[in-house]
Amino acid sequence: MTDDLIGDKAAEQAVLGAILQRGDIIPAVLATGVTRGDFETPAHQLIFDCVLDLHRRDEPADAVTVSAALVKAGEDRTTGGAPYLHTLIASVPAVTSASYYAGILVDRGQRRRASTVVRQVLQRLENLAVDVADALAPLDELAAKEKPDTTSPHLPGLPAYPSGALVGPLADLVRTGTATGLPAPFLGGAGLATLATVSGNAELRISDTWTVRPVLWVPLIGPAGSGKTPSIDAARAELRRLDSATAMDFIAKWEDWQAQSAKDRDEPPKDERRLVDDATLEAVALRMATGDAVLGVDADELAEWLSGLSRYRSGGSTDRTRWLSLWSSSPWTVDRAGGRKLHIPRPVVSVCGGLQPHLAHLLGPDGDGMRPRWLPHPSVDLDLQWRPGEISPEWPKTIMDLYHSRAARTWELSDTAMKVWTDARGRWKAATRGLEAPSVVAALAKADVQAARIALVLAESQHPGQRNGVTSVDEATMLSAVQVVDYVMDVWRAMPEHGTLALSRRDEVLDAAVDELASWLERRGGRATRRDLQRARVAKVRTPAELDSLLHRYEQVYPGSVRSERTGARGREGVAVYAPRRGNAASSESPTGTSPVTVTGDNSGDQSKENPSNVFAGRENVTTVAETVAAGDSSPGDSSPVTVTATNGDRPSSGWPAGTIGDAVHGGAA
Repeated sequence: MTDDLIGDKAAEQAVLGAILQRGDIIPAVLATGVTRGDFETPAHQLIFDCVLDLHRRDEPADAVTVSAALVKAGEDRTTGGAPYLHTLIASVPAVTSASYYAGILVDRGQRRRASTVVRQVLQRLENLAVDVADALAPLDELAAKEKPDTTSPHLPGLPAYPSGALVGPLADLVRTGTATGLPAPFLGGAGLATLATVSGNAELRISDTWTVRPVLWVPLIGPAGSGKTPSIDAARAELRRLDSATAMDFIAKWEDWQAQSAKDRDEPPKDERRLVDDATLEAVALRMATGDAVLGVDADELAEWLSGLSRYRSGGSTDRTRWLSLWSSSPWTVDRAGGRKLHIPRPVVSVCGGLQPHLAHLLGPDGDGMRPRWLPHPSVDLDLQWRPGEISPEWPKTIMDLYHSRAARTWELSDTAMKVWTDARGRWKAATRGLEAPSVVAALAKADVQAARIALVLAESQHPGQRNGVTSVDEATMLSAVQVVDYVMDVWRAMPEHGTLALSRRDEVLDAAVDELASWLERRGGRATRRDLQRARVAKVRTPAELDSLLHRYEQVYPGSVRSERTGARGREGVAVYAPRRGNAASSESPTGTSPVTVTGDNSGDQSKENPSNVFAGRENVTTVAETVAAGDSSPGDSSPVTVTATNGDRPSSGWPAGTIGDAVHGGAA
């Protein structure tokens, strides 16, 4: 059999003619895996190249535009020009069968390539000096290459939350909260941020020149209905109650102070509330200046606030620039209207809020220093089973004790805790030089600081205000903090890195749409047809051409996820789109810090159930490892970026049944 016999000119003409008639079928054709090399006729290869070039530039690929492009490239005579393009259009038996014809070309292309390799193998076998296995190796390589891969994971699996490694009241919160049906990652993340808020007057001295403060920024990443708001309510119910009482007391004192004559007034009363629901810089600065500069941003949703961080203000600056320095508690001088200045020598701001999976890219693009400062806690389980129950009384008691502990205090690491932290720090730093994605490298560079801060708030929770004279963080507490950070590192590993580079605003919009499509597919079971996507208007796609562009980009990011499939034995072929495939995830129960290896389900239910379609999409453009390490360096004097959010207005209903913990917390509000 010769190569010139392994072809199908009629199928080549049908594919190209169908595309020239209807450009919206291009994604379906590409989903078959057809490439330039599958066309045997050189003229058809040139026309196919021209069509793809127009499609990638989001331009129509019809007879007029393709003809003009061929003329511009000087290939019109080689290809037959406009007359031959119209011949192609006339040769199409059925436009809707274009993917079927493309499948024929893929088969013929595979056979031609196989024929060439077989001849090469026969020639090598004739050489008696060549080992038989070596001679046959090209056949194995060809078979592996030609076989479409629809099973290999695109992304690692989500790790299990290390509930068993937690200590003190936080362990009680997670244990009793999950018994009511709430996800462990959300409870743990919201609990850590709450502890950081009420421990703001404490600090951990690692050395004579390095002190860390309890600043933790925790986004709870999950789709609507996954339990984000009820988890925040469970963790913050007591803090909100205390803050409400403090607010009433402050208002009364302020009114009394205002009623006094100017000459009789002493210093104005301090606003000692811990929570702020207005995360504008003006509001945060004013609250810090009138209190002890310790705040927690109280937000259900972070998206709106995160979206506004990069908007330019008068003078050319952005809120992001200022917020980033707050992560390191750097001194802050604020120039207010009217020339009045505020100086905040020790700002401590923690953040916690919910974020939809497809908006995870709002946590910050690669290289700006914000992204690695977050401690993402995801859960994608929508099958939550609400059960009556109560949060452990130890949790609200601890929050109350810490809320009233306003004196400054300093912790130190015990010798054994220092060894645990130092060993983990060395492991994380070594991992930055390994085969990790840029966003993971940046997060690893901050892992030591994050672990120290988590250990500080865990120590505070066990000995509020250094009760009973305990001033050292013990080994068990540091081990717990290290395992939480290892969990976060595995979460970063599971965050998708886009396989294409965004070179324009259009590319950025497409990448965000890819994230939304991935999240939407996961929520509806992992598969949808092209018609489903059109009807649902996923990612706000309005026209067939926009959907074509989205599916093309999606297939680039997640190869093998857009496929041509037949419905039933005799049904027509159509485009099916699949959620990104996830591999197995590393268990976070062991502090190895290695990449994912075992599948675990959501912590609100069976810890061993598989959920291979789990997706939470976040977007990052690719930068070099060196650039990311520089942006995420965690030296003691680091004052790099990061931040928080808040929304105003009434909280929506939690949707929890009456009598459950979700209904009781925060007066039934979510």
